[in-house]
Amino acid sequence: MGIGQMRGDGAQIARSRAVTVVMVVLAAVAAAALAPQVATAAPQVATAQSAADSRQPGVADGGVLSVFSPKYMDRGLLPSRDKALLDAANFDLFMAHPRDYQRHLTAMRSVNPDLVMLAYVDATFTPDAGLPADWYTLSATGERITHSLYGTYLMNPAHPGWVANRVQACTTIMASSGYDGCVYDAMGTTAVDTAGYVTAFPFNPATGQQYTIGAWLTALTSLIQAVINGNPGDPVWANGLGGGPRFATKPSPVRWMPIVAGGMAEGFLHRGRDLVTVYPTDIEWRQNLDMLMRGASNEWPMAAVTKTWNTGTMAQKDAWHRFALSSYMIGASPTSTFFFTYDILSDQSAWHPYWSTSLGAPLGRYVARTNGTYTREFARGMAVVNPTTSTRTIVLPRAGTTLEGARLTTITLPPKTGDLLTW
Repeated sequence: MGIGQMRGDGAQIARSRAVTVVMVVLAAVAAAALAPQVATAAPQVATAQSAADSRQPGVADGGVLSVFSPKYMDRGLLPSRDKALLDAANFDLFMAHPRDYQRHLTAMRSVNPDLVMLAYVDATFTPDAGLPADWYTLSATGERITHSLYGTYLMNPAHPGWVANRVQACTTIMASSGYDGCVYDAMGTTAVDTAGYVTAFPFNPATGQQYTIGAWLTALTSLIQAVINGNPGDPVWANGLGGGPRFATKPSPVRWMPIVAGGMAEGFLHRGRDLVTVYPTDIEWRQNLDMLMRGASNEWPMAAVTKTWNTGTMAQKDAWHRFALSSYMIGASPTSTFFFTYDILSDQSAWHPYWSTSLGAPLGRYVARTNGTYTREFARGMAVVNPTTSTRTIVLPRAGTTLEGARLTTITLPPKTGDLLTW
């Protein structure tokens, strides 16, 4: 099963485009004038022609450089019709609020019949203060618990009323928006294991004690199963894998991965508010790779997102992008997809030139070299990563061109860097 995920009818999402589809793109958006972006946003595709020509070249000929759009992360940036059609030309898989695209959806599907649109639903938080009192989680002192940043209320995922509410949320949103399925946010354990994320740790009314990680995950798994049962045949994704260290060291949301259509790791290698100078240790880097590999071995569709939402220069964030993308390609599979977001105010459907790299099909698994670097060969190139704290040199099997355009036969990688080379 590919990452372009099944629709309700089970049809596999294709990656190729007929000439007629390209002509629709050109006719619809050839004159599109894109809105300006903030200084730290990723570069955007300039024209419909370039979008049609470059769309998902990373998956051509068996390639595994697939990218998607987590549009719901936009902060109120509603795309124009021209921008929506351009987005449809670039991506197959979207995770978005209904307001983002529903008014343009028919035209978008004419540009890209393979679209899979997943509507954003929050699994455990709500801004609504007027729901039945016993649906809300309470602190040890009996106060309602809220998200420390957004002020939304933390709900009890085990309460039948809240579960039914979440099931109906997906049904209603799909019916009103024309979207294909739903993605449920906040499906991880941060609310019960990370101090400061919410105003207090929640108590479990079934035990009278603080919610354990295991009990919280059991409740979330039951909730998402109810959503799937209540919306049969529709793709239901879940965001809550976090990143490699959380996946490896804590009771993992892996328990719901076998039942959902796909899982999202929003903290792949780097969390949004971490300093851009903070990089994973060798062990943490390997844990992120192992998360991808476990998804691949089980054929679990997995979306990996790397964020650099803290202050930093474009050069620092571009370096992070190259490191994250090359690391992703070390473990990427046909069931995984990637996105890199530069800033909290970025356009989260902006195409980046790095994603136009066409390496072709992987020739095998990665190689862990004796100097601590990792490489993986493809039909038309190679991914190289140095997750160590020392500079390393790799002799390439043939001359290759880096993401920044340098032509090399030997590449020297400073600590915590990576690159993609095309032959």
